[in-house]
Amino acid sequence: MSDRFAIVVDGTSTQSPEVQREFDLRILPLHVDIGKETFTANVDLTSAQFYEKIAAPGVLTGTSQPSMGECRDVYDSVVRDGITKLLVLTVATELSGTYSVAATTAQAMPHAEVEVIDTRSLAGGISLIATAVGRQRRAGGSFQDGVALAKRMAGTVDLLAVADTLEYLKRSGRVSGAQALFGSMLQVKPILQVKEGCLRARGSTPARSTPTSPSARASSANGCRSASTAWSTGPPRPARSSARAPVRVWLDSAGTVRKITDERRRTAVVRLRMPFGRKPKEFPDHLWTKCPNCGEMLFNKQLARNQNVCTKCEHHFRLGARERIEALVDKGTFIEQDTALSSGDPLTFTDSKPYPERIAAAQAKSGEKDAAIAGSTSIGGNPVELVVMDFEFMGGSMGSVVGEKITRAAERAFIERRALVIVSASGGARMQEGTLALMQMGKIVSALARLDEAGVPFVSVITDPTTGEAPDRFRPVGVPA
Repeated sequence: MSDRFAIVVDGTSTQSPEVQREFDLRILPLHVDIGKETFTANVDLTSAQFYEKIAAPGVLTGTSQPSMGECRDVYDSVVRDGITKLLVLTVATELSGTYSVAATTAQAMPHAEVEVIDTRSLAGGISLIATAVGRQRRAGGSFQDGVALAKRMAGTVDLLAVADTLEYLKRSGRVSGAQALFGSMLQVKPILQVKEGCLRARGSTPARSTPTSPSARASSANGCRSASTAWSTGPPRPARSSARAPVRVWLDSAGTVRKITDERRRTAVVRLRMPFGRKPKEFPDHLWTKCPNCGEMLFNKQLARNQNVCTKCEHHFRLGARERIEALVDKGTFIEQDTALSSGDPLTFTDSKPYPERIAAAQAKSGEKDAAIAGSTSIGGNPVELVVMDFEFMGGSMGSVVGEKITRAAERAFIERRALVIVSASGGARMQEGTLALMQMGKIVSALARLDEAGVPFVSVITDPTTGEAPDRFRPVGVPA
């Protein structure tokens, strides 16, 4: 058939192996983080194993989207089967970065037609769209027919789910410990809704319906009614005799108990007081990072796997010196040089504290001996000398040690005829070393000029933050990147 096409679905979709085989659905990998371990769903982690692993108290979980390489592997496997048209259905962009990864990978497939669609849904919603397109394809529908159907259904699948426990929402930081405690006492079971790509609380349901048996009503009249029997799954009903009308209660994300008290659905609000007057953080820093651009809460493991780029708005977070080195060089090739160099105090400089104390504090904060890390390595198989400045160490300011490390790296590059790469993140010269700091620029520029005369490449990479005059002095000598 000339218009054959493949249906590729997000790893968060839920369908049985039988359905996958029936409609020939290809699956993008889904990574599952459990504690310090990372698994690939349905590859090295089954559903039964997942629930067994998270049963232990205190275990933290998360998920993350596939890499571009993993997406490319799925696309290539389809093309090897002789199919050059792919319809890719991803989870809502508000919930994951899979759409961005899948769409970017599609641009690198010049010999295939890849249509990536944000379903504005997840799990069962993606499965419903995929199976609808699969039935249409089986009935003779074309690739364009499948694309049109998927676009029409995107955002129209309304999913509702009941969370049986608040335990895992508490572990992930989505609700506080106090909210989980009060929710458990009231036997709150939040109703979660996925609509138009957003996950929100729709309301709640009780652990069991309002009792209707005479014995249950009698116990209620005697004042022994539990919290769960005070709720109703349906609309509030008027009071019977002297008993109070059933009350529908839910706990919102701000830690507020809200309840509908009568048939006019008036809402009463009760603020829960936190123990000892403290409100715990809803998103612990060691688990989540808030994007300063779009406000999205990002799971730290997912953020690291995405090269410190926000999966929603693609804001680029700052990288530390060691993180920058890890991202740039070929794995296992970096050999640090000049590690014994450390700053002295030739001017016996003192401002609010002596210079040696300031150096010691910066070393303790950054874990580095000074504001630059130099070494020999390879990038893409090409041998280079690399210097990366560390803004965490006194703002990446240039003193005698930084100048000496850059100069020695340039000299090694000249001798070995290998490229020199300098990654700047600096606020300028270090005032505590006065004229000695300013003299470093003359030494560096002379070494760079020798590289230029010998035809040895020099690449200057300016990163955020670089605001000082010193890096700007040697930047024009090289090739800005």
